[in-house]
Amino acid sequence: MKNRTLMLTSLVITACSGGRGNDVIMEEAAHIHNETMAIAVLVEKAINNGEADSMNTISNDSIVHWRQLFEAWEGDVVEVPGNETHHTHAGGNHHHDHTPPDVTPEQMLEIQRTLAKRMYDLSRRIHP
Repeated sequence: MKNRTLMLTSLVITACSGGRGNDVIMEEAAHIHNETMAIAVLVEKAINNGEADSMNTISNDSIVHWRQLFEAWEGDVVEVPGNETHHTHAGGNHHHDHTPPDVTPEQMLEIQRTLAKRMYDLSRRIHP
C-alpha cells in the first residue's frame, strides 16, 4: 500500500510540475513572439519607406525581394495561445487564425525561435 501511495504521490507531483514547466516554456515562446513582432513592425516600415522613396539608393530588386521575404514570413506567423501582451502585428494585422492545432509547448517555442531568426536575418539585410 505504501508503494502505491508513493507512486500516486509521485505522479501527482510530476503532473503538477509538468504544467508549470509548460507555462514557463509558453511564456518564453510568447516573449520571443512579442519581440519578433516589434522587430517586424520596424522592418515593414523600412520596406515601405524604401518602396516610397524615389531617390532611394537601394536596388528596387532588393526592396521587392525583402517584401517577398517579409510577406512569406508574415504568412508563417503563429500565435502563442494565451498571449494577450501584444495587440497588433506588422501592418496592423492580428493573426488569431495562425495557431497550429496540437502543438506542444516545446514545439511552439521552436516555432517562435525559427520565426524570430528569419525576421532577425531579414532585419540585418535591411539594416546592415
